Amino acid sequence: MLPLATAMLTLGPAVLRGVGAMVGGKAAIAATDGVAGLLEQAAGLPHGPALTLVSEALGKVSPAELEVLAQVVTRAQEMQAQVRQDEIAAGVARDHDDQETRRSETDSTDRLIRRTRPLLARWSFFAAVVYVIALEMVLPVVVWLRTGVVPPGLPEAQWEITGLLYAPCLAYIGGRSLEAFSAWGKSAGAAGMAGRMAAGVAGVLFGRKGK
Repeated sequence: MLPLATAMLTLGPAVLRGVGAMVGGKAAIAATDGVAGLLEQAAGLPHGPALTLVSEALGKVSPAELEVLAQVVTRAQEMQAQVRQDEIAAGVARDHDDQETRRSETDSTDRLIRRTRPLLARWSFFAAVVYVIALEMVLPVVVWLRTGVVPPGLPEAQWEITGLLYAPCLAYIGGRSLEAFSAWGKSAGAAGMAGRMAAGVAGVLFGRKGK
């Protein structure tokens, strides 16, 4: 019962109910609804006691219901695997489109097309740096020089605004999301990720040479 209980805890009550309704049949809906209610009760427990609770409950279920629950869990796992594959395929397609856009920019004879995105990325980087330095360093120094004290409550750089200013720069050098940083870390290691980021920032600041 432990593998089935572990899978159910991983999937969660909402997924079980949804897939049970998709599989159809009164037996599937009734079985998944009962287990989903049990999973909701176990949600506040640590993993060990929750696993024990669900396993013991499954031990009291009839073989026919167990078969239905196993079918529902298998179907839910297949759907999750398909979703992951679709996400990977979408990421590969997005990266391919991005590379094609960059090649088109590099090969274009129109100066405006070649320079628009790099220029936006460069000014994005400079704007974010100026914003942070102005609020975190310059403003307190100016106030201190004028008044002799740095009062509490001075405006501070906000992460949301900083991220918004950095967004075009990060998009241009390839850091579109936290998932992208995570993927770099897993594939290339910390040194490789740092090297790519440094190369991207250098390209933004000092320009990239076309092929």
